[in-house]
Amino acid sequence: MFEQGELSDFRLLTNSNEVIPERFEPNLFAWGKDENGAVYALPYNNANEFPLFYNKSIFDKLGVPYPSDKMTWEDVIGLAEKVTANIDGKRIHGFDPADLALMRMQLAVLYLDSKTGQPNLLHQDWMKITRTVKKIYALKENILPDKKRLLRFNGYFVRHQTVAMGMICASCFDPKDLSFEWDIVSYPIYEDGPAWNANIPGLGLAISTNCSDPDATIEVVSYLISDDHQRRNARNGIRPSIIDPRIHAEFGMNNPLYYGKNIASFSIHSPAPPHKNKFERDWNGYNIIRSSLIEK
Repeated sequence: MFEQGELSDFRLLTNSNEVIPERFEPNLFAWGKDENGAVYALPYNNANEFPLFYNKSIFDKLGVPYPSDKMTWEDVIGLAEKVTANIDGKRIHGFDPADLALMRMQLAVLYLDSKTGQPNLLHQDWMKITRTVKKIYALKENILPDKKRLLRFNGYFVRHQTVAMGMICASCFDPKDLSFEWDIVSYPIYEDGPAWNANIPGLGLAISTNCSDPDATIEVVSYLISDDHQRRNARNGIRPSIIDPRIHAEFGMNNPLYYGKNIASFSIHSPAPPHKNKFERDWNGYNIIRSSLIEK
């Protein structure tokens, strides 16, 4: 998707008959607006494909009930304590929260203050994230063997199968790597916060100012956001950017990876509102904060 400072390079798309804001997930649609509300880019897909994955076999062997939708971070941490154990001589880690960026994007909190450009780490939402990370890794023996992989996506849930619950990118793995018994529930939320998923910018559709045939391009854009094409995407496992529940109900029906899975969990929470601070892209905030949390 496009950041606010880049939108001036693209034509307004408000002359397209298909640009009806109510058709789109509002916080995905908001990525393509400028500060005055003009529409320059449209969301093609919803890239927020990070529910909470869990290994059913681990829960079965330990006799612990499976996770459920709408769990809070506190719920997940409490459940993780019950499934951090040894099974057949193998150390099982209860919960891997994976990429720190997901937790940040869920609360739409910035690394830097948007006005001053100064570090934003004393913001109440950053403090909330810090407390959550501390609780996760305060669980006895929940820390992964390779500390360099903490707060990053890794293969412990999939390849090693030593993590009971974790956030992963399912589409980043070959489906045969996910041939064990697993399922998904909705992304954890904060008890005192809005029920949002992390907002991962997906693909955006825009028309540059030097486009030689904007009318034809608008026809293409209109097709890509049409019900028919969005339904085709949904069936193949690409989450739609439009909010038609009938289309969401068909998600993954042609994708074997999601056969028999709790696919409704993807749509339980809306994506968080976007942050729009172009300066952040040039600052190494992620690595600095991640390193600080691991060292502590």
